[in-house]
Amino acid sequence: MEKSLYLLLSAFAVYRLALMVAKESGPGRTFKMMRSWAKSVNCTFHEGVSCVHGESMWWSAVVTPFLVWRGVVEWQDSALVWTALSGTAIALHWQFTKDFKAA
Repeated sequence: MEKSLYLLLSAFAVYRLALMVAKESGPGRTFKMMRSWAKSVNCTFHEGVSCVHGESMWWSAVVTPFLVWRGVVEWQDSALVWTALSGTAIALHWQFTKDFKAA
C-alpha cells in the first residue's frame, strides 16, 4: 500500500476513534459509562474523554508509532505526523458534524 494511502486511512481512523470515544455509547455502553463516571467524580478527565479534539491528540499518539513501525514515516517526522493526524481529525469534525463549538 502506498504511504499516502496509509496516512489518509490513519487520519480517518484517528477521527473515527476520537468521535467514538467522545460522543458514542460504545460496545456495552462502555464509553458512555466512562464519561458518566468521569463527570460524577468531577475530574478533568471528563473534559478529555468528552472532547473530539483532545481524543484526536491521544489517538494520533497511538497511531503514529504504528506508522513509524510500518515504515510509512521516519521517526524524525513523528511529531509532525502526530499533530497532522490530530489536525486532520479536527478538520473532519468541523466539516461533518453540527455539534462543533468554536473555542
